Amino acid sequence: MKIVNGVLISVDASDLKDGVFYNKSVIEVADKCFYDMPELKEVNLPKVKKIGNDCFCSCGSLTTVTL
Repeated sequence: MKIVNGVLISVDASDLKDGVFYNKSVIEVADKCFYDMPELKEVNLPKVKKIGNDCFCSCGSLTTVTL
């Protein structure tokens, strides 16, 4: 996982716990941050105000995004 100034730049499978990604400090998600993560099932980012383009593209198992 790479976070710069509150912006989530990249995530990989090792950052997930049982297919879930949670972070309480991120305020923005960069373009294509979760791109092509078939194992991603749920995202919980309570402080996010902006989501980049194609952020969840090719995430076929994703069912829930909570902001």
